[in-house]
Amino acid sequence: MKRAEEPWFSHAWFHDTQMLCAGCSVAISAAAAQTTRIRLGTGVLIPSNRTAPGTANGFALLNALVPGRIDPLVGTGFTINVRKAAFFAEAFAREHENIKLL
Repeated sequence: MKRAEEPWFSHAWFHDTQMLCAGCSVAISAAAAQTTRIRLGTGVLIPSNRTAPGTANGFALLNALVPGRIDPLVGTGFTINVRKAAFFAEAFAREHENIKLL
């Protein structure tokens, strides 16, 4: 990440894919420790995968670590499945509530 910051990158987003890699807040904090300018964020955090208070606390801690450099991008995730099935309307309602809590 440090090498990416030096020449031209202004932002770095980390995926919220718990089945494929470590938690995105862990990756963001590691990148924050190695950089001074680049903005860091989630490329897209799925709030239904965690509690709203825990997510808000995580972003607050990251912002305390590197003030003004954290971009918490939040979305529903799984958009292909949502388009295919009407029963995901309830999931959208839960996502909306989670986003309001954040």
